[in-house]
Amino acid sequence: MDEVESPVKAMGGNTKAKNEISLGGQGLGLKPRVMMALIIALTPFFLLLELYLLERKAEAEDAARQSAKSILSIIVERYRDQLELAGETLFLISRAEEVKTGRWNRVRALLKEIHLDRPQFDDLGVLDPKGNLLVSAVPPPSPLNVADREYFKRALSTRRLVVSGFLESRLTGNRIIMFALPVTDEFGAVKMVLVAPLNLDFLNRMFSELDLPRGCEVMVTDADGVVLIHQTSGKDVVGREVKDEELKNHLKKSKAGSELRTSGGKIYFLAQLEYPNVGANVFHLVLGYREEDIFGPARSDFIRNLIVLSLVTLTVFLFAIIYLDRTVLRPLKRLVEVVERTGEELPEREQVRELVSGGFGEIKTLGKSFMEMLERISAREVERDRALERAERLGRFYAMLSSTNRAIVHSRDESELLLLICKTVVEEGGFLLAWVGRLEEREGRVEVLAGHGAIGYLSSLNIKVWEGEESRGPTGTALREGRPVVCHDIATDPLMAPWRERALAFGFRSSCALPLRRKGRVWGTLNVYSAQPGYFNEEEIAILEEMAEDLSYALGALDEEEARKRGEENLRLMVQTLLNLGPEPTSNVEMILDLSLKVIDASLAKYLRRKNDRYSLVAVSSVMDGYSPTDQVMDASLVESRLLWHNGMVSESLGKEELMAQDPDIERWGLKSLLGFPVFIRGDIQGVLCLYRKEEREFSRDEVDLAGMLAKTISVEEERWEHEESIRDFLEIASHELRHPITVLKGYSLTLLKHGDRLAKEEIEEIFREISSSADRMDVQLRDLLDLGRVERLGVNPAREKVRVEELVRGAVEETSERHRGREFRFQMESEELTGWLDPRMTKQILIFLLDNACKFSPPETPVEVSVAYREGELQFSVLDRGRGIPEWDRERIFERFYQVEEVIHHSTPGLGLGLYLAKRLVEAQGGRIWCLPREGGGSVFTFALPQEAAAKGMEQQKTVPLRDQETP
Repeated sequence: MDEVESPVKAMGGNTKAKNEISLGGQGLGLKPRVMMALIIALTPFFLLLELYLLERKAEAEDAARQSAKSILSIIVERYRDQLELAGETLFLISRAEEVKTGRWNRVRALLKEIHLDRPQFDDLGVLDPKGNLLVSAVPPPSPLNVADREYFKRALSTRRLVVSGFLESRLTGNRIIMFALPVTDEFGAVKMVLVAPLNLDFLNRMFSELDLPRGCEVMVTDADGVVLIHQTSGKDVVGREVKDEELKNHLKKSKAGSELRTSGGKIYFLAQLEYPNVGANVFHLVLGYREEDIFGPARSDFIRNLIVLSLVTLTVFLFAIIYLDRTVLRPLKRLVEVVERTGEELPEREQVRELVSGGFGEIKTLGKSFMEMLERISAREVERDRALERAERLGRFYAMLSSTNRAIVHSRDESELLLLICKTVVEEGGFLLAWVGRLEEREGRVEVLAGHGAIGYLSSLNIKVWEGEESRGPTGTALREGRPVVCHDIATDPLMAPWRERALAFGFRSSCALPLRRKGRVWGTLNVYSAQPGYFNEEEIAILEEMAEDLSYALGALDEEEARKRGEENLRLMVQTLLNLGPEPTSNVEMILDLSLKVIDASLAKYLRRKNDRYSLVAVSSVMDGYSPTDQVMDASLVESRLLWHNGMVSESLGKEELMAQDPDIERWGLKSLLGFPVFIRGDIQGVLCLYRKEEREFSRDEVDLAGMLAKTISVEEERWEHEESIRDFLEIASHELRHPITVLKGYSLTLLKHGDRLAKEEIEEIFREISSSADRMDVQLRDLLDLGRVERLGVNPAREKVRVEELVRGAVEETSERHRGREFRFQMESEELTGWLDPRMTKQILIFLLDNACKFSPPETPVEVSVAYREGELQFSVLDRGRGIPEWDRERIFERFYQVEEVIHHSTPGLGLGLYLAKRLVEAQGGRIWCLPREGGGSVFTFALPQEAAAKGMEQQKTVPLRDQETP
């Protein structure tokens, strides 16, 4: 016993006291400290759980926000579709021939047909400028006037399509939003307003099909906060203001994409929809969630995880204390006892070393753990060195990106910019070579534009894009597929076979090709080469992609700047040309063609004018050496079907035999592409502006717009030329018409003066009859001119009344027969008692014009017939003759002022060409229409129709413009 205790005594202390110091430290034992360490170690897990809750809430809110954006985009798309459909429907109706000519029965049929096909519209209708409903798809029970509606006032004032807010239909009582499109005449005055009420109940049914998350509600409101669509309870709240005051106030000042949290525990996501280029309200789209529905799952998950973690922590804590006591504390206590019993002699140290190394398994495990920890520390040191190297390389990449952006900001020349980018990539990015290539689509290859570094590699570079082994490398693939392509090891990559030997000779081991875009299309590539295989990782590729995107943006900005300068120059040239236009239309057209070659990249410009069914060459301009124009006549159907497609413009290849046969210049001068743009006069095609190129490529949108502007300028010259030609024709006709009776009067007057005493009574009577006939003819012509002046100056206002049609027709026939003695007149009516609501003076004058026209242009021995019938709410008058008929292309123009079927130089039929023009003006003043058709067996049928339904409902009589023998006010 003494031998055992002596070493302890030698160390100077009690064994129990030493153990307490060793295990307890400064009064606190090892076990409590281990327990405190476990508690401290577990605390971060609870903090992480709290952070997890916050993260889940953020994820839930972000998910709700993304869901809201997705749902709102769907609603915006559906709502915009309905709005655009309404606008398209009104524009479709406005272009209908029935609407242009005011044939209301046909307009009603058209509206009914469209209404049946598009049930989302409550009705379709046409209003006059005073707000009265003229015609609608759903007949109203009584006359309807909407002059007090705000949308109607805005449509009249803005003269464009407008959209209302929430309304209740006065016709059907349904809840609607109204679309109104004013239709103007040639002078810009509103002659009618087309309306289309969009049924909100239909929209609610459509949006009720949306599959929404639990507790979510969707609504659409107008600018005043009135609900238009509510996905869950549309019938209860549509037409009412938003109930939530916080939301309503927010809507008045919110912008698209804003959010709102209310004190009531709701989250609203907002979007706005505005109808472009329309006098419309702003529509708000609102998606609402309850906060409980968003954050409830996250809270439940947190509570569940907290309970589970607490139980697991408690269990682990108990097992850890027991395990530490058995595996660590007790062995350590034994180890302390061994150390305290041993001295400092070498054998005792060897004994302790033997105990630590193998005497106790737990201590051995602890030693191994320390060894493993040291190995991990060493491994971390290695990883840290690698991370520092990667950070240094990323730093170079970001510095390269920053320098690239500086170069983009300060460069104004494309070549300079590309070269500076390549230099920056090599010098700051540490690459061996960087170059930029452009895609040559026609040749299917890549052209090198700039490079820096080992540029000797580029001297014989041959890269194809569309086919062949040379197209499957990184550059060709990046151009075709529009994505970055990396070759990680040039030495082993089979796709690099065509360039491997040369690339390895220059020290390249890996490469990356990045696509560059211009105007939305892949334009070229940025290519970089490194001396290390596997050099490019995801982070570095992302930086290179960002650099390529910045470069693409810079190239686009240079394009925009160039386009801006080109646009300013084109505008200057156009203004200068327009200011230099003279009085001669043909010379002006030639100047416009010269201008078109300056502002549009084309080799040849022509203007072809339509005459009947043919197009003939009027003017030409060319930049081709040695070009001389040839006479050209092209078939109208070919030109308008191939060159004036849909909206009047098309750019296409000229490899068409039909066009080549019509235009010999195409094959002779090797022309490859063409832009044709129509020249309209009063809605009809008068000619076509043709621009040719010698290369096969498309015309840009800007060039097409410029061609449209030039075509409109030519149309102004065409209208002036037509007006001047019309005046010349009128002067020739008028001088011829007035000269003839004057010559007759003068000749017969001289005859009576010189030889009157020697003439027989019968001869003198015949002379007086000729003098009277010539005076009557001159009187008719002068009265026609007087009527024309009064109609053009004062307009015409019908005074309708109920009239017996038979008496009206007989009066017109009797008055006409006095001027055309010997002519037989026939007329037939459905009933002798037939009556009509019309202006009797105007209608009689219309019949006289048509009867007089029939007598002039039909053989004397043939009868002139008049028929009257009631058809589909209209009173139709027809005058039938047996003349030589009117060609189809002249049937619309015969109602123009001074127009006659015969040419002026061959004019043989008396008249100034005013009768049919005046007849049309008087018919249209009564809301009617007039037309001409060929008559079976030869001749023509002139018919005019006067509407009766609206007049019969009690239209007020108005004072008419004086005609013929009435005094001018």
